[in-house]
Amino acid sequence: MQATSDPIEILDGISNPEDMAILAQTPYLLVSSYDKQSGALYAVDRSTTRIYPGFPAANTTFNAAGSDYACPGKPNEFLPLGLHVEALSGNAKRIFVANTGEPNRIEVIDLEPGSATGPKYIWRDCLETPAGFTINGLVRLSDGSFVVTSTLDQKGDALARLIRGAPVGQIAIWKPGTGWRVAETPGISGPNGIIATRRANEVVISGFGDRTLYLYDIVQEAVVDTLILEFRPDNLRQRDDSSIIVAGFDLPNDAPDDCLFNPQCNLPSFIATVEVAEGKFAPASASSRAISFDGATVATEDNGRTWLGSFRGNAIAVLTPQTPEQAGTTRD
Repeated sequence: MQATSDPIEILDGISNPEDMAILAQTPYLLVSSYDKQSGALYAVDRSTTRIYPGFPAANTTFNAAGSDYACPGKPNEFLPLGLHVEALSGNAKRIFVANTGEPNRIEVIDLEPGSATGPKYIWRDCLETPAGFTINGLVRLSDGSFVVTSTLDQKGDALARLIRGAPVGQIAIWKPGTGWRVAETPGISGPNGIIATRRANEVVISGFGDRTLYLYDIVQEAVVDTLILEFRPDNLRQRDDSSIIVAGFDLPNDAPDDCLFNPQCNLPSFIATVEVAEGKFAPASASSRAISFDGATVATEDNGRTWLGSFRGNAIAVLTPQTPEQAGTTRD
């Protein structure tokens, strides 16, 4: 493990920026604010760092033209965690958001860039998750299926099991025509971030509780490979070279149950890059870097910079690589 020496810029103004995604071919970084009083999506201009408030309070219209998922209507409460982004025509995007408000569901929102006041958001649809399921991460596959994670479960002492690294949490799969089923999660502690690989029916899942990445076959409902990390992984984002950048933080297994939400508890942050090839994690994967930032939950990259979010606080960290001259070295 090594500590980063890259300069860190702190961008204040978004409460609990838990997940983020670069919106390609637009100037924006999309941010989910996991604020229990005023959960929202924000767009950050990556060049100017200007913050534009968004869904549901600003630049938003509700336009459900028939539901693909038997959605009962627009959300009564919005408390976003995981994000999944797909391209539409032009530079528009379709955003799928894990909404942990009541009831838990996936919100389907179109985003149109180009406004002087930030992007426009058009709420389209929703898909409610299974009863008793608390959604965290999500991914939509090429056949229209969804795979979603729940870091905890409905059994007693779930948070204590998560901190100890014991099995806890759930995965659910939705397929067109058949609906939801809760899948087997053999031994996973705290399913959290999730991302698809190049192979059909294969995803990578963060095991937050046991510091492990899982390569998971959603047809067989089986783990096909694992990779142990030095920290508790959270959200996953794909890099330009198709490798995966993972962010997270560490917390001792014997920490008090309330330590996650106690600002007096130090949560040192880390990022790592991992690769998946031919149904396996690459052996050289997971060289971790320590970051001077509290409680990191996501890292995503743009033109050499790394943007980090956290589930607590009101700051985004931006890492800019040093040139050899800045680092006090010279090229050969």
